[in-house]
Amino acid sequence: MLSGLSGFNPGFLADLNATEKRISQLNQQITSGVRVNQASDDPRAIASILETQSEIDLTTQAQKNLQQASTVAATADGALASAASLLDQLRSLAAQGANTATSATTRLSLAEQVKAIEEQLVAIANTQVQGRYIFGGDDTATQPYTISAPAKNLNDPAALFDKGTPPSDSESFQVTYTDGAGLVQNATMSVAATVTGISGSTFVSQVNTALTTSGVSGVTAQIGTDGTLQFTGSNLLSVVHTLTPGVTQAVAENNASLTEGVIQNSAPANTATLYNATGAAILPGMTAQQIFDARNADGSPAAGNIFRAVHALRQALENNDQAAVQAAAGTFPSAVAQLGQATTYYGNTQSWLEQSANDASSRLITLQQTLSSLRDTDVAQAATDLTSAQTAMQAALAAHGSLNLRSLFDYLG
Repeated sequence: MLSGLSGFNPGFLADLNATEKRISQLNQQITSGVRVNQASDDPRAIASILETQSEIDLTTQAQKNLQQASTVAATADGALASAASLLDQLRSLAAQGANTATSATTRLSLAEQVKAIEEQLVAIANTQVQGRYIFGGDDTATQPYTISAPAKNLNDPAALFDKGTPPSDSESFQVTYTDGAGLVQNATMSVAATVTGISGSTFVSQVNTALTTSGVSGVTAQIGTDGTLQFTGSNLLSVVHTLTPGVTQAVAENNASLTEGVIQNSAPANTATLYNATGAAILPGMTAQQIFDARNADGSPAAGNIFRAVHALRQALENNDQAAVQAAAGTFPSAVAQLGQATTYYGNTQSWLEQSANDASSRLITLQQTLSSLRDTDVAQAATDLTSAQTAMQAALAAHGSLNLRSLFDYLG
């Protein structure tokens, strides 16, 4: 072949194309700020990039969860502070009612104030954030407690109770009592609902029959002088009422003497665990029962049961029973201590959440820096490389242009 006949040899074109591709790639990296857009850009860095991005995603989600939990914890802390203020008011009312010089009329007035506070405490137990009950444990969609409605007179022949669809619907009572040997026992009896409902006296009769059938001795259901359902017995510890969803005009819904003046709508577990960015976990909340309605293992009200203390005080004031008022007043130190434990719990939770949020922010900054070093463009270096590539390409083209490039036709004729 004659010298200079084909300067456009494959090697020169390949080098030229590679340089052009490199220039295009560097321009894209500088413009986008990203060095690795696809696996082929840097195969060795891909695994580290994906792992770091996954950790960033997990940390970001943890931050969101911590923020939501912080909102709930702050709301709970505020709610408990309000409850503490109400307990202080109740102790003052109890002291007034326990005074031997206090009249029956004054005690009735005090009872109305206690009733209003009782309703406020139930409202606090039902505190919501974004439509979810924050003291609902694992069941945040169900209102934990309902305040008893004004009692309907069970002696009223026009008042019908326990309406529902038999046999699926019923009203049940869990009675906790001590037997002849002094042992705590639990018994549950049910009164089946009827389509039309039954009178108060018939209902009470059926409850007593159920008590006998269940082997409960010493406990009797009766209609009080105020027309409400009452359970009596020196060995009686507590009565908890439940009903199926289909029951209407339930006795307990119209009788404030049951379940410490309130109805517990659900008793959920409390297992929802919150994890921070490093995998440490905490139970971020307490249930309304744990805070306001503390119970022993056998289901009986425990010392510190706030709802029980409040209702006992209310009943004692309504009955103008100075000794009972004094006894009820004596239960409030335990109730205050119970609430104090819950307040401490949420204070510790808030501290944990705050520290976890700070740790997550620091961790996220470190991860983002790591990702940037793996994936993002070093603009200064890329600019230097781009200049070098452009200079090399211009030099190659200039050198190529100086070659004596002649075709065969230049030698003919």
